[in-house]
Amino acid sequence: MKQPAIAVLGAGAIGAVAAEALSRVYGDHVYALADRERSSRYAKAGGIVINGSNAQFRFAAPDEAEPADLVIVAVKGYDLKRSLDLLEPLVMPHTQILSLLNGITSEAIIADHFGRKDIPLALTVGQDAVRRGYEITYTRKGMVLLGEHATPSLSPRTKQIRDLLVNGGIACEIPEDMLHELWWKFMVNLGVNQVSAVLKAPYGAFQQEGKARTLMLEAMEEVRMAALCEGVILSESDLQRWLSLLETLSPQGETSMLQDVLAGRPTEVELFSGTLLRLSETHRLDLPVNRKLYELLTGR
Repeated sequence: MKQPAIAVLGAGAIGAVAAEALSRVYGDHVYALADRERSSRYAKAGGIVINGSNAQFRFAAPDEAEPADLVIVAVKGYDLKRSLDLLEPLVMPHTQILSLLNGITSEAIIADHFGRKDIPLALTVGQDAVRRGYEITYTRKGMVLLGEHATPSLSPRTKQIRDLLVNGGIACEIPEDMLHELWWKFMVNLGVNQVSAVLKAPYGAFQQEGKARTLMLEAMEEVRMAALCEGVILSESDLQRWLSLLETLSPQGETSMLQDVLAGRPTEVELFSGTLLRLSETHRLDLPVNRKLYELLTGR
């Protein structure tokens, strides 16, 4: 039986950990897609090291990669539109596309780019990977939540994605309400990701009472207000669910946005509070905490 070809766009913490797991099952049919300049940089650095071992997946430029049965998009939000051009030679009518980006807008952007209506909703949860240059470490690989926009039942195409992930060693769950889950993760990110970046604080600072935890909860409360205007109810139990998950993360672990700030990279602030503030204008909401976080993270 022919092994599926799987392209991973974005070799940061989430993309690299996924590519490594899949390559252990699907072998050389798994590749990280990158232009030649980026591939050359990785080659000169000796590739990516994950938990002390060299990653087994290969890098491939679009003109040397085989058409994909599954594409996993795991780039940063600010790179999404530019990066999608790299995928065009690899996306066939049968190709499944999975977005693991943060935020609530990437699926629509990808669907519009390729003229598709079958991009499922997805997110990762529970991973505590930290990237330093070309080295990635993690204690929890986490899982993928996957589902449709408006129904708990899966389409045949989404079932294919689930099966490829599960058979490839990536835990995958199908929630009853995937849109709710997407907003839940959005709420979490706007709280812990942004506040950690502003305060330069690891997870441990949020696992106890204090300034960091209070500010995180205030930012999350504003997301609950916007979600309600969008027809999504985020309850007190959703807040408690995050706090329970937070306790399982390494106190020394860092959010992706904090890692970006410490490394001098751009952040996904436009994907987070930028998106929320645009929604606030539509719904005439006053969201002072996220507005201040946006100003601090953008310098404007």
